[in-house]
Amino acid sequence: MQFDVTIEIPRGQRNKYEVDHETGRLRLDRYLFTPMAYPADYGFIEDTLGNDGDPLDAMVLLPQPV
Repeated sequence: MQFDVTIEIPRGQRNKYEVDHETGRLRLDRYLFTPMAYPADYGFIEDTLGNDGDPLDAMVLLPQPV
């Protein structure tokens, strides 16, 4: 199975990006003020919809950050 994931928070980072759906570009949404960094690349699965109305969340586990 293959599907596309848009990464919003790269592994080891605290920058939170979001997709501007009008332009299709990524933009910095906010800096996460927390002592931890994300342990994996975090984002969403494109063309899906969860019960909360947002795309399904995804954590991408790879040897290096995307």
